[in-house]
Amino acid sequence: MKERTEETEPSLSRDRSSQETPKKRVALTGAKKKELCEKKWDFPSIKGRELAEDFGISEQAVSKILKRSLHWLGLESESTAARSKRDRKSTFPEIEEAMIIWVDQNIARELTLQGHIIQEKAKWFAERLEDIFNCNETALFWKLEPSRTLAHGPVARKKKPKDRVSIMVTCSSTGEKLPLLFIHKFKTPVALRGIDKNTLPVWYYWNNKAWMQRSVFAHYLDRLNTKMRRANRHILLLMDNAKCHETENLETLSNVRVHFLPPNTTSYLQPIDQGIIYSLKAHYQRILCQNRLEAYEIITPEFPTPSSLTIRDAIEFSATAWNSVTQATIKNSWRRAGILPPSTTWDDDLVAIDLTLSNAETEYNHELVVLIDQMPHISDPLIAEEYIQVDNQAMSEEQMTDEEIVKFVSGKKAQEPENSEEAEPLVKVMDALEGLTNVVRYLQQNDLVGIDFVTMKMLNSLRHQIVRKNIESKRQSSLVKYFQTNKID
Repeated sequence: MKERTEETEPSLSRDRSSQETPKKRVALTGAKKKELCEKKWDFPSIKGRELAEDFGISEQAVSKILKRSLHWLGLESESTAARSKRDRKSTFPEIEEAMIIWVDQNIARELTLQGHIIQEKAKWFAERLEDIFNCNETALFWKLEPSRTLAHGPVARKKKPKDRVSIMVTCSSTGEKLPLLFIHKFKTPVALRGIDKNTLPVWYYWNNKAWMQRSVFAHYLDRLNTKMRRANRHILLLMDNAKCHETENLETLSNVRVHFLPPNTTSYLQPIDQGIIYSLKAHYQRILCQNRLEAYEIITPEFPTPSSLTIRDAIEFSATAWNSVTQATIKNSWRRAGILPPSTTWDDDLVAIDLTLSNAETEYNHELVVLIDQMPHISDPLIAEEYIQVDNQAMSEEQMTDEEIVKFVSGKKAQEPENSEEAEPLVKVMDALEGLTNVVRYLQQNDLVGIDFVTMKMLNSLRHQIVRKNIESKRQSSLVKYFQTNKID
């Protein structure tokens, strides 16, 4: 009878107190929630009521905390989250849900679960539930040669936007690379006239500032979502909280889940910024210098000026540079950022964590140094490191003036600026045929290493295609001329 009295008294007391004064809500810090979960882990048979009394919270609150026990158990004691009382939603709720079910099943079977086993299982679920990607923009002066005068002199300060493009880089923690998002100033520049932009090796966009804008990013997300839906994939896309990323379609994406990294942390939390963009630009500058060096080497009295670069060259250079970025560089950058769960494992052959470039890319950088030294028309060149990072401070995100904001909210669409690019002179058919014929003859007369029968066959096939196109063009011209001179009244 005494035991019954002891059991009922707290209940009566609680009923009485609830009628008189509502119980004050207690908010636990992350560290306290971790302590609660550890106690449940050490004593599996302990009741929720006992935990509620020990920590001064309701049984419902205990239940909510235990549902996310894996999150709280993995909390670092000295972290900001450990001191905070604000409960943020998990970045990986599906992984936690799967892990809770798995842990409960093994506890029911009275199996001992060690920490490393739980970590490996979390990794197993993570790999199957979603892929993790990161994206970020960067500016690129696509014509800029390694001249100190051009980079830092008065020309640089007056550099026109058409010489700058914005590029968004997107890749996964496993080294998968998505096509570059390439933003130019013109909708249809001269070099791309007559070309289906869907066939380009990049995803091409435009606006008159060549910046990332909300409209561009929203369209990119829809396009990426369609790509993942067709592949039956679900991905998590990590990014900074720039204004241009805050689009209205974030909640409607079915196969892409966007997660913003904490403010003021992206410089060291974003894998893209830990060596991936650096590697991309190093490859781009190497390709650009190689092109310019070759252009100056073939200068003749008949053609004293080297061929100029076009935006199509910049697109091709960018795509080639992106293809040259190695998986080792990408994985190292993700590891260096340190944002993946501690259970993530890495290949044994990866280079040390403080390196951002693989051995192959180090060789490419050495090649860039050699190329810069060989450029005869540059008297005061930048060193390779300066050249690679020369456009790091250039704007790549939307920054509207007051007038532009007024135009935007009033519904006035931006007009494509006047395209001042000079059109390349069209190559005549006979000149093209003569050039190809000379190439074939040169290869036949000189035993060049790596030139095989297949290459020669391809060049001859290309020559025949030009001949056929020329014949068809003449035939079409003759038909038009015939009908023009023989009009039927």
